[in-house]
Amino acid sequence: RYSWRSGVVFISASSTLYRAAQNGDALPLAMLLAATQQRMTPAEVLKAVTIHAARAIGEASVAGSLEPGKRADFAIIDAPDVNHWIYHFVPNGCVGAYIGGVRVH
Repeated sequence: RYSWRSGVVFISASSTLYRAAQNGDALPLAMLLAATQQRMTPAEVLKAVTIHAARAIGEASVAGSLEPGKRADFAIIDAPDVNHWIYHFVPNGCVGAYIGGVRVH
């Protein structure tokens, strides 16, 4: 918590969660672990996997948030709210995905 309050930017990734990655569950699992084990709030977790991750790979000007001029890559998740989604791990909670504003799933 001290590091976060001090301005340290966190990202959450999932490449080491091999089995979950095979099932498409790696990112939701990484988010759950960030919230429960690192004590990040749901808002902090979302920033870690979106805008902070985009910034880490040099893509923040075109990805990482929904803003005019950006690509509009996003997912539709079957959950009543963000807290439920992050704290209640459900495999394959994605019911829709858009890349560049075009539905791909």
